[in-house]
Amino acid sequence: MALNKVQPGDLISAQLMNDLIEKVNKLEERLALIEVNAPEDGPPTGIRLDAQPVAPGGWAILLGQTLGASKRTLQIRFGTAYVMEFDAAMFTDVAVRFRVPDLSFEETEKTYTMTVANHRGQAQMDVVVKRPLVPLSKDDFVINYFEAVPPIPAVGSPAAFRFRIQLSANRPASLTLDAWIARTGQPNLPITVQDDSGVNLPNKTLQFAGFDTKFVRLPVSQVPTPPFRLVLSSRTEGVTPFDFEHPITNLAESPDKNISLKPATARAARPGQAAKPFAVTDTGETCEANAPAGTTKIFFEIGADVTSPVTPHADQTYTYTITHVNGTPDEWTIDPASGSIPVSKGAFEATSGVVGIEIEPAATPKASPSDKSHYLLTVQRTGDTKKQNKILVLSRS
Repeated sequence: MALNKVQPGDLISAQLMNDLIEKVNKLEERLALIEVNAPEDGPPTGIRLDAQPVAPGGWAILLGQTLGASKRTLQIRFGTAYVMEFDAAMFTDVAVRFRVPDLSFEETEKTYTMTVANHRGQAQMDVVVKRPLVPLSKDDFVINYFEAVPPIPAVGSPAAFRFRIQLSANRPASLTLDAWIARTGQPNLPITVQDDSGVNLPNKTLQFAGFDTKFVRLPVSQVPTPPFRLVLSSRTEGVTPFDFEHPITNLAESPDKNISLKPATARAARPGQAAKPFAVTDTGETCEANAPAGTTKIFFEIGADVTSPVTPHADQTYTYTITHVNGTPDEWTIDPASGSIPVSKGAFEATSGVVGIEIEPAATPKASPSDKSHYLLTVQRTGDTKKQNKILVLSRS
């Protein structure tokens, strides 16, 4: 029953007062009914989340009975981490919106015991907390050429080339791979990408767990005559496709295990400025140096540990050469492009047979470099046929 409003000057009639009393009585009856049916005061019961998994620092909704919100005694914790932020717009004894603590853990997801407590007691349930996936970049994938099978393939014979791919991010990922042999002036030769057991990758895709390492094989039915380049092209969601190239210049080369090349460092010189260090990507086999815009010269420092090949120790001489790799742009001048480094018998004796040497070439752009140029650094001990190689990949932003 709706009551009519009273205007100034109206008579307060007995009918109006009776209607008002009747209205109040009905409201009291409704309130009593609500109180009878309302749950008694007690510990939280029937607790559940409206959705799982939840994310660290994200919002979640707790549902249940007698949560304790009305008495301001509600506490929620994940393990030992307490909830510190609640949504005032949803804070009742049956529904509470809260922000999940900023939990830190190594796994992609983790199950926590969530404790809901009030002044009467507590209840617990398991909650799955899942970290949001961090966006990937191409730098999260480290690709290296590993080996040939057999170790020294023969031209015209079958062989397989193995590559190692490492995911440096702590999240799952998939990588779609295509491969081919690139040769100057000739069409590319497609290669099937296989897993390390020799099975073709399903949909050309390799699956990674967090911080995972995988090997792939590129089988070739007939090895072409060098020089050629093995190209591994990679695609993953949200990342611009990227290629890894490994030049094959001499199938008969065998690495000298007495020479260990270290990661290179580089400095870039620009007009009117002193040479300053810049970041290079050195995987061991390849050093990729993308110099800043305006660079007029790159100064490299490439260290190596050389182990005495004989005991008792004797004087040795180590030579290096830096040559352009055919099939790639030749847009830089290397100086010096060769040199020799003597190591005395006394130096070996003073360092238990292992001596550090330094190779310090400089690279000057011939004009305005338009693409990546590849140069082969070869280090060799005089009198030995074995070598150690590193590919220098030069470019300028």
